[in-house]
Amino acid sequence: MEFSKKIIQTIEILQQEIMDSNKSKIQSNNKPEREISNPTTGTRIL
Repeated sequence: MEFSKKIIQTIEILQQEIMDSNKSKIQSNNKPEREISNPTTGTRIL
């Protein structure tokens, strides 16, 4: 029982870290300067 609780806690921590990293990626994408990003090549045109 204790072992499965630890696994669940670890999964919850990982999920939280993934959510946090996704939020920071979204925030870094919302830059004030105008830029067109090309999703196919991944290059950004300023």
